[in-house]
Amino acid sequence: MSAKKEDVILVTGGQGFIGGYLKHVLDQNGFHNVISLPGFKKGLDLGDSDNIGWVFDEYEPDIVIHLACRHAGLPFNLENPAGMMYENINMTTGVIEEACWSNCKKFIFIGDILSYPKNCPIPFKESDLWFGYPEPARSGYALTKRFLTEMVRNYHLEGRIQTTSLIFPEVYGSNDLLDPRYGRLVPTSVLNILHCKSNDIEEIEIEGNPKTTRDLLYVADAARAISLAVESESDGSIINIGSGVETSLENLLHIIQSSLETDVKINWKQKKMPEDKRRLLDTSKSKSILGFEPLCSVESGIKNVCEWLSDRKTELKEVSSLL
Repeated sequence: MSAKKEDVILVTGGQGFIGGYLKHVLDQNGFHNVISLPGFKKGLDLGDSDNIGWVFDEYEPDIVIHLACRHAGLPFNLENPAGMMYENINMTTGVIEEACWSNCKKFIFIGDILSYPKNCPIPFKESDLWFGYPEPARSGYALTKRFLTEMVRNYHLEGRIQTTSLIFPEVYGSNDLLDPRYGRLVPTSVLNILHCKSNDIEEIEIEGNPKTTRDLLYVADAARAISLAVESESDGSIINIGSGVETSLENLLHIIQSSLETDVKINWKQKKMPEDKRRLLDTSKSKSILGFEPLCSVESGIKNVCEWLSDRKTELKEVSSLL
């Protein structure tokens, strides 16, 4: 069932990082009835069934985009794996059940590259999702996202609601989370180099292997992929949405240094916790089903982040104390 421009689109977690871009993209594409819900930190707990019922009664959505998710950095994952699993499963189950009972026609779920097996062949194909255990350090979150991706697909197979699940890699861009405790690779890396440049520090120690690679997707491209999923026919597919480029940590730091016009010496330190050495999504399915291809290169995206952070010097003084 195709989306109509007059459809009411409900975005859970819609006032977060990706949600802000998504509302703009949907509006540009003619979808003006977009309800962007705040998250738990802003007072709307979708783990409470009464709140979910109120939301659907109040807005009567035709389409639900489920961005809301309980997540944080590695320390939180290690300390609260059961709580995180419960909250995400409880919330997502409640939202999709209410969507079915409210006769919504489409439900779009956002999965995570961390759900893939730790030793998954490169590039990660959707068919490999269940062939192995994910990275142990984040397994609570990763397995929950994997389970929910499959659960959403089965709602479609039962004929209860049309669904699409999009699996994202690390999404980055302007207005990203700045707190380094969340483990956001791009803003934390830019903050580190910017801190050195601003304080005339000639070298810095960074944890990790310079040859480790990541799939980095610019936030505007992520939002555009969701919009394409809204306008496409839903068949229950699980679809990778990636940059198509494998970026090493060494190259990432090089791009950042070039964008900030500095040359800080990087001393690499081995991480205490092991991590996946390579991450890259196979994007052939997103091209064939959604017609999606990223428009922003890693170089352009990183430059945008560097410019954004360079203009936030007052706020960065507080953040720098956490580095």
